[in-house]
Amino acid sequence: MSITLILLRRFWPYIAGLAIIAAILGFTYSKGRAAGAASVQAKYAKAADKALAAMKRGQAKIDDLDRAYAATSATQQSNARTIHYETQRIIDRPVYRNACVDGAGLGLLDRAADNANRSLARFTPANAR
Repeated sequence: MSITLILLRRFWPYIAGLAIIAAILGFTYSKGRAAGAASVQAKYAKAADKALAAMKRGQAKIDDLDRAYAATSATQQSNARTIHYETQRIIDRPVYRNACVDGAGLGLLDRAADNANRSLARFTPANAR
């Protein structure tokens, strides 16, 4: 007989006991691991729920502030009025940037500026209404 068979016949109760103990330990380990994973998932879910509730409260505050701003902005816009003033443009002396106009052309430009100033002098904001 071989040495393996001799050892197996002599120590089979111990080998069977070790196998049973290993099976029990493996089963206990897997159950404990599953319970630990469930516990961690529950903690994460609880933290996520708290964060979601805080986010909803913050969003509610933002929405309230947005509504208040919209109401304030609407009242400010309704109370605001715009006033437009037109001013007369008076030319004291003609200013020309380049000297490519002869004397006759310069006289024409001066008369055009004078006519423009005369027509503007007759037009006042009181007459416009």
